[in-house]
Amino acid sequence: MTVKQLEYVLAVAQCGSLSRAAARLYVAQPTLSEMIQNLERELGFSIFARSRSGMTLTADGEMFVTDAQSVIEQMRYLEQRYEKHSEECHRFSMSSTHFYFTEAVFARIARELEGKCSLRHLDSRKLDVIEEVARGVSELGILNYYEEDNNRGHILRELKNRGLEYHVLGTLTPAAFLSVRHPLAKRKTLKMEELKSYPRCTFFQGPLIPRQFSEEWFEEGGWDRELVVQDNGAVTILLQETDCFSIGSGIIPEVFQKLGLTTVPVEDISDNTIIWIKKRNHELSAIGRRCVELCKEEIKRARESQLSI
Repeated sequence: MTVKQLEYVLAVAQCGSLSRAAARLYVAQPTLSEMIQNLERELGFSIFARSRSGMTLTADGEMFVTDAQSVIEQMRYLEQRYEKHSEECHRFSMSSTHFYFTEAVFARIARELEGKCSLRHLDSRKLDVIEEVARGVSELGILNYYEEDNNRGHILRELKNRGLEYHVLGTLTPAAFLSVRHPLAKRKTLKMEELKSYPRCTFFQGPLIPRQFSEEWFEEGGWDRELVVQDNGAVTILLQETDCFSIGSGIIPEVFQKLGLTTVPVEDISDNTIIWIKKRNHELSAIGRRCVELCKEEIKRARESQLSI
């Protein structure tokens, strides 16, 4: 059974005669008749009842045509969606832990691309980023580790075990994200002790995520008030509307500065190294390479800003 046979059957059913169906399909009537007869022999039942007035569907034929119509519609859907796989449709997927700067980079890539595109940015936990790149859900992932927080070795072993390679984007002094109205927003630098009296905002990791894979700098206890969220949108609102803080990369793109957010480096936390990962031996697409380039620019800009303090 072929798709062409199904299309011929549907044409005959709609036209009600071989001659009209043959004219619509631009095939010879004997050819059309022979193809339908061959299909009927293969199926073991008659699709059509033939008479001088034309051809009508049998009871079995009606059921068959209903199923055939579904198959043809699905085939047309697949052809339309994947015709030439894109007509030069740009396709790209990246995964990242909760970095503002990767969202800004993603937006910039979307602005730069012309024509059709299907772009995906997944805001994920650290282990999820690794999993998504290993499974091919995303072409590249961006995450971090703290040099002295006992998670570097665990992360690099996990990458090796999953067949992934990593490249360093840059190393920064961690910073507190704050509202520009926060009492500590004008400080040049901070120490963790100075933040103890303010609510700490962290990302939910779940009960099964080992501490070594936390995306944030981790310190047991010390906070009477802790706000736990799952996405950057919630963090942004909390930073704007409360006097909480969040510890992160210190990279704050211009668009987020316009939202009334700022960062202040924290002196007594170990350096934060940001890396990008991909499958071993995979060659990045042009969009992937552009993404890495833009991420490096954001980190370089943040690094220069920190060094000027």
